[in-house]
Amino acid sequence: MSEIGHHKQLLDEQYRMHPYISKFPNNNFYGGKIKDRTKVNGAFDIFLGHIFCNYSFIHVEGGTEEQVNLGQGFVNKVEAVVAETIVARLAEGIFSFS
Repeated sequence: MSEIGHHKQLLDEQYRMHPYISKFPNNNFYGGKIKDRTKVNGAFDIFLGHIFCNYSFIHVEGGTEEQVNLGQGFVNKVEAVVAETIVARLAEGIFSFS
């Protein structure tokens, strides 16, 4: 039982992160107990190839975080446009994965 009187249950599967990215939190915070799922409802496969090696960081200049609604988080419109452009180019096949 937890401090507030409710039972805890650790979910043991994750499918929202690429396995290379989930490795760090899984090992450091969950003792390696979380399994990576590569298929969701049999219809979606996570990319398991070495597209950008393990991680890809993109430096974006000129953007600032703005609070949208009090308590609702922040938005960086410049970063959003950059992410949208990258996804659109990936969808069009402009980037090469070889």
